[in-house]
Amino acid sequence: MKIVIIYDPVLENYQNDESSIINSYHNLVTSSIASALNQSGHQVETFGASTELERHLHGLKPDLVFNTSIKSMDGSKYAYAPDLLEKLHIPFTGPSAKACTNAYDKLKTIEILKEAGIHTPPAITFSEGNDLRIPVRMNFPLFVKPQRGGCSRGISNLSLIEAPEEFIERIIAVLDEIKQPVIVEEFLPGREFTVGILGNQPPKVLPIIEFIYTNKELPFRSYSRKMVNYEIEDTVCFPQLKEADRVVIENLAVSAFKALECRDYARIDIRMDALGNPFILEVNAIPNLEPEKSSFALMSNHAEIPFNKLVEEITKYAFKRFKLVNS
Repeated sequence: MKIVIIYDPVLENYQNDESSIINSYHNLVTSSIASALNQSGHQVETFGASTELERHLHGLKPDLVFNTSIKSMDGSKYAYAPDLLEKLHIPFTGPSAKACTNAYDKLKTIEILKEAGIHTPPAITFSEGNDLRIPVRMNFPLFVKPQRGGCSRGISNLSLIEAPEEFIERIIAVLDEIKQPVIVEEFLPGREFTVGILGNQPPKVLPIIEFIYTNKELPFRSYSRKMVNYEIEDTVCFPQLKEADRVVIENLAVSAFKALECRDYARIDIRMDALGNPFILEVNAIPNLEPEKSSFALMSNHAEIPFNKLVEEITKYAFKRFKLVNS
């Protein structure tokens, strides 16, 4: 097949070190997917999501697009690349333009999950200029994170707010740093897991990964730990879980996958409260596919699906789904 990989160029509002790191990450993921597809015998091209994209697609006439782009353009409420691909009737991997945008916006994700009866931590949002009042119906410690984004950007040692006297100063500091609205939620002190979902009808669950935190570290995944010092991250695949708890976690992940209308593959982040009840933290509708390092690639390896085969399977799921809908 003739396959085009579409990725997001680095945004100008990233800080210099972030631009370098995230640009390197985008390049590595894109080149890794391209290499895998080439080895499977496909003809591959790569393009950044831009106003020139439609012209490139008309010229190439791809059989399929492997989409890793999640950003909107020109004030559109939907992700630009998948929205364009839908209009051009070109099959592509991953979620629709609407679902992609919903998953990228953590507030919208929370709203959709709650409507579906899926548990998320109690949360509230703040924007620059809001009256910063301590939420009276939420229990400390609290956790603050960007309303939109990925790669744990904007999550740091400022994110955990342990006492009311820290609240206003921390929120102002994070708003000033990330230049976008934030979500403040109750911090869950229990175990943290990530669950990979692969396929569609039915989606299958990959081996669960648990993140291990020691008393000397931040008890959560930060941008630094995920993107800079990832070698210090301590994880366990096939974590010790009672069978009933494993089933609950897997079913919760699949429910979130379906509620957000994910397709082909996704990664669901889950954390437990002090009583061991699991809650959805985030839905990664287009998860990182960095080989050997990303959680999704590691889970796939543990399921005896090597990276090249994983990429090929995702393309097959997408192509089959498109043919079924348009047959």
